[in-house]
Amino acid sequence: MANVTSDWDPLSEANLADPVAVQKNMRGKCPVAWTEQFGGAWAVFKHADIEQVAGDPETFSAAEVFVVPDMTGGVFPWLPVQSDPPQHADYRALVAPFFRGSRIAAFEPELVRIAHECIDSFIDDGHADVASQLNYRVSSSALAMLMGVPQEDGLRFKSWHEGMVSANASGDQEALGVTFMDLMGYVQAWMEKTKAEPGGDDLMSALMEADIDGRPLTNEEIFGTFILLIVGGFETTADVTSATLAHLAEDHELREQLRANPKLITKAVGEFARVFAPTQATARTATRDVEIGGRTICAGERVLQMWASGSRDEDIFADADSVDIDRPGKTQLTSFGSGNHRCLGEGLARIEIRAILSTWLERIDTFKVDGNPERGTWPTQGWHSMPMSFTARS
Repeated sequence: MANVTSDWDPLSEANLADPVAVQKNMRGKCPVAWTEQFGGAWAVFKHADIEQVAGDPETFSAAEVFVVPDMTGGVFPWLPVQSDPPQHADYRALVAPFFRGSRIAAFEPELVRIAHECIDSFIDDGHADVASQLNYRVSSSALAMLMGVPQEDGLRFKSWHEGMVSANASGDQEALGVTFMDLMGYVQAWMEKTKAEPGGDDLMSALMEADIDGRPLTNEEIFGTFILLIVGGFETTADVTSATLAHLAEDHELREQLRANPKLITKAVGEFARVFAPTQATARTATRDVEIGGRTICAGERVLQMWASGSRDEDIFADADSVDIDRPGKTQLTSFGSGNHRCLGEGLARIEIRAILSTWLERIDTFKVDGNPERGTWPTQGWHSMPMSFTARS
């Protein structure tokens, strides 16, 4: 392992309070940095270096860990993200049909209906926590629709995710184990139901009927696939939407532009995801000694891809901290990732954000952050609580 002095601390008070400012400082002063946290890891903050890691799975493997500290508990891999080529392509192909545009596009009218229903529940109050009362509700509903489970089950996904993140951040392995057992029990019951009623057009049925290299998937592989979706499938989208609403509360010109022409929301979503990328980092393991940014990363060392930092890299994006929905060129790096692990759920996330923003701007006139927003813990930087006061449109 590297014998170097720690360059930064992802769990420091400064990084937890304002990761955007810390990341900007690191891009300028120490773009490839060593931290002693999590048993030691390198962090790459520049767009080009992140792309190098993402584009070279032979050198930077996802199979051992994909996030630090390791939320999986080492029980079984979370698939397909915790795998490398060629197996990664096989696992990804099993779930990819459920994310196809034609399938998820059919979700949008229902997500708009749910957004209206959520707003109905608090519009007379003049205030709400838009994170918990709107954004997480729509995201959990979208995930339930994707997975083919009852809508009420979607509300359980958030509690499982929060339990795992909290236990992992505090190092409480007992609490992490309890959450895992509860979640695994849910997936096991769903598997038993599918065995009794085979042939459905849902994700569990597809996985239980699938094969890899001529063999059926193991229970562990099915568990890993579902836990990844349940735990990671809704938080990032909800966090981007919360940050976007907070921004629109201040940017009156953009707010009215989107309100007057809702079709622009589709165009704007990618820029919102870039500026408000909710995931600070995912992890890889170096398989050989390699140099990045003038520093030598040794075989076996962890490497953190600092996605949110890369999405604001001034070398790539002019006026990188500003929201510019007319920004020329394609957004090159966002919360959706890059390389062969680019998020399969990108299309669904865009639909969710569009459904929420279009409904909110239709129903709500003026609004402002009113209270103390609450950030998530490492490795996210999204807003888990976003209290707002507002006036309804007449």
